[in-house]
Order: sequence, then C-alpha cells, then structure tokens
Amino acid sequence: MRSSSQSRTGASWVPSSRDGTDGGAIYRLAVAPQQRRSGLGQALLRHAEDRLTALGASRLHAIVVESNENAVAFWDATDWEHQAGQLRFAK
Repeated sequence: MRSSSQSRTGASWVPSSRDGTDGGAIYRLAVAPQQRRSGLGQALLRHAEDRLTALGASRLHAIVVESNENAVAFWDATDWEHQAGQLRFAK
C-alpha cells in the first residue's frame, strides 16, 4: 500500500507499513497563519484519518516538532495521545 495526498493548504500524509502492521503516518499538516483557528486543521486531520483508515491503516501516527508551540497546542486539542519516550532518528 503506497499512496499520498496533498492539498494547497499544506496537508500531506503517506500510509506506510511498520512491524508487519499496516500503519498510517501524517508527516505534515499545516494551515496558513491567516486560516488558523477556523477549524480547517481539524477538518484536514479528520480527512487524513478517514483516508488512511480507508486505505487499510489500523494504526495512525504523526510526527510533531516539539519546539513548535502552535503545532503542539493543535495536537494537544485533538483526541490523539502523546507517546512519551518515543524517539525519532533521521539522517
């Protein structure tokens, strides 16, 4: 399963498979500053969740930059759970 979706508002997601479990990752979800606090971010998140679930993802995860206060506040206001102790490595 490999599919992606991107909109002009800056939301994108790519389903991936991890540890033999179909999982979906939201790598980027962004809303222009002048459009924030309008519900657009929540709508994009719901759309991404629906799309990933329809593609067979049974687990979803998102990568959020911890120092981005706006992003952290957005995710804190959702029903998503922060998984403390998780590390991300990049090269």
